[in-house]
Amino acid sequence: MKEHKTVVCYFTGTGNSLSIARRIAHEFDGAEILNIALMPNAAPLAGAAPLAGAARIIVVFPVYIWGLPRIIREFFENLETDENAELWVAVTNGGLAGDPIAMIRKIGEKKRFTLASGFLVWTPENFVVRYPMWPAWMNRIALASSRRKTDRIIARIRAGTKGTFEHSFFLVNGLLSHLHFTLMRKIYVEHAMPVKELFWVTDACVSCGACARICPKKNITFVDGKPVWASDCEICVACVQWCPQKAIQAGKKTEGRTRYHHPEISLSDMLVR
Repeated sequence: MKEHKTVVCYFTGTGNSLSIARRIAHEFDGAEILNIALMPNAAPLAGAAPLAGAARIIVVFPVYIWGLPRIIREFFENLETDENAELWVAVTNGGLAGDPIAMIRKIGEKKRFTLASGFLVWTPENFVVRYPMWPAWMNRIALASSRRKTDRIIARIRAGTKGTFEHSFFLVNGLLSHLHFTLMRKIYVEHAMPVKELFWVTDACVSCGACARICPKKNITFVDGKPVWASDCEICVACVQWCPQKAIQAGKKTEGRTRYHHPEISLSDMLVR
């Protein structure tokens, strides 16, 4: 076992979190970087147990609906670490984040792990289903801010400065947390947003298969040369953002909207199969 083994785990739909994970991993000698979407059933210790022996675990992921993506909740619910391992979290967000770090700490109380610190990192808004993408100049400002914040996080981790748990403005946390659980229930339990019907494809589709190869849940198959979505969806909209032909749409508003993905991340970086 390496005495100071560092493992950086990430989940991403547009590459924002991957870019930050890479920046962090680069600063720690011998650090491993792992895509959570490639872990069987999001179980951190499944198979080869990649986190076993890690002295430092850093998890980077985006906030979804002011809370945790399902795949991230499953990751922490399955998390087993060495007794003295340090656990750090960086959460990317384009607007208000709510208090996803408190949600992780609550899981930790049941799983008996402790979070060293949790940080919020401002990145470009990218939920194209609901919002138009920002203009390029706003993206550049947000990405420059995210790099500066990531450098500060790296410094905190190196120094072992623990006890920071960032969140959105205090007065809105309760409201956002309530909305998170209400909307997640409607989407995933009451099926207010049936994902099988959310996505559709225009005639611009050339059957390249990129969408199926980047889907973190392997939720897309091809029928008669066109993508078909099943129900096991994170609504990360990676398929919409990364389609080379901009042929994949979600709902009624994405057609004609600009697409976004991190400028330093390529389609090949995103492949999960």
